Amino acid sequence: MTKRLWLGLLCFILLSAQVLRPRVFRSNGVDRINRLQLPVSGGVCTTCRTGLLAYYSFDLQSDGGVDDTTGNYNMTVVTGTDRIAGLVDAGIVPKCCTSRLSSTVPAQTSFSISSWIKAAVSSYQAVVCEASSKGLFIFAVGVTNYLDFYSDGADHLSATPIPTSVWTHVVVTYDGTLRYYINGVLDANTYAYSITGNFAPKEYTTVNTIYRLTEGLEETAVFSRAITQTEVTAIYNNGSPATYSTW
Repeated sequence: MTKRLWLGLLCFILLSAQVLRPRVFRSNGVDRINRLQLPVSGGVCTTCRTGLLAYYSFDLQSDGGVDDTTGNYNMTVVTGTDRIAGLVDAGIVPKCCTSRLSSTVPAQTSFSISSWIKAAVSSYQAVVCEASSKGLFIFAVGVTNYLDFYSDGADHLSATPIPTSVWTHVVVTYDGTLRYYINGVLDANTYAYSITGNFAPKEYTTVNTIYRLTEGLEETAVFSRAITQTEVTAIYNNGSPATYSTW
């Protein structure tokens, strides 16, 4: 093979590698893979981005808010929050009594919320909620440290309490039946009922500045569908959380 042919082949290989490489962009100094260029494939969960509305790592901070890694629904911060050492890089807690985080994630008929949380002992603490003309919806840790989804004027408690003051993976899903998962395990309590209206997960770590989650929120994902046991297991990943970049 002539020298000219060798050079032509080398140029072709280098050009192909450049074209096929997933595009990476920077946000606040952090590299992120453009999910439009790298769709659901590989990683620990090949389906976890299906129906993913928002993903809040709390590692990327835009001016006056919290970035949604998907680019869909960035949060605004009212009054302020404290950054804490999280399970993966940084986490977040409300700074004081009037602090809260809010987003514009739209209402959903089916949904899942996956989050790593730290809960205090024996106090009602909100993970995410919506207070609207449809009523009050709260995904929270109840006063006895059981998970609770409050809707239609009633509490719906998990059968198992969560540990306190340690990072715990919690998931609530709804598709006509409400289910909880705690550290990857399906809870014994399920509730088949119709939620009045659709739930829009808009306010995080508080309910109108009360019921504050005082010890920490991390790696929070919102879906427009009920994720499966397989997906929950993959996200929990034996306690070493799979994150958006590894899905």
